[in-house]
Amino acid sequence: ADALMLDSPHEITTQLIKDTQVREESRLYEEARKVSGEQRETIEQHFRAAFRADFQRRSDRARRIGKPFDRHDYSFDELELIGEDDYDETLRFNDMAHRLRNYCDDELSALDQGVGVLLGAAGLERKDNPFAPEVICDAFKIACRQLDCDAAVRRVFLKLFHDQVLDGIRSGYDAASGVSDR
Repeated sequence: ADALMLDSPHEITTQLIKDTQVREESRLYEEARKVSGEQRETIEQHFRAAFRADFQRRSDRARRIGKPFDRHDYSFDELELIGEDDYDETLRFNDMAHRLRNYCDDELSALDQGVGVLLGAAGLERKDNPFAPEVICDAFKIACRQLDCDAAVRRVFLKLFHDQVLDGIRSGYDAASGVSDR
């Protein structure tokens, strides 16, 4: 997902700059273009690390379905206080994950079942699927929070992610689920 968006940020943001008549938007797009060029490696590394960690956590949780409760499933160490910008950003990413799930409903239903069989968890809940939209969106959110930029520029990255990546993710879900083969 990160490569889908980051392969052409210069062209995308350049077009956005040309299309806007609002000075502040233009400034944000220019800053996003600069950040994406200078910090691409940071985005990629943190996206991959966050995706792998959440993928592993959900896979492990799915494999334990039907087994006794593991007291290590929940940790207060993972809780943290966040600022208003981070809270707003989290809501925006959650909304995008929800829209992505709705957009890819057929593909994800088939994928949920297939992954459940592979993990030995036939009753796999959508939230436990390691390929869930939430995993992708959360990984990108975490990667964006590692950038040296303000929340307004991160919102540009959210817009770019939404505008440039959703169809690619749906295609990936479609290929993985085999929905189009039916």
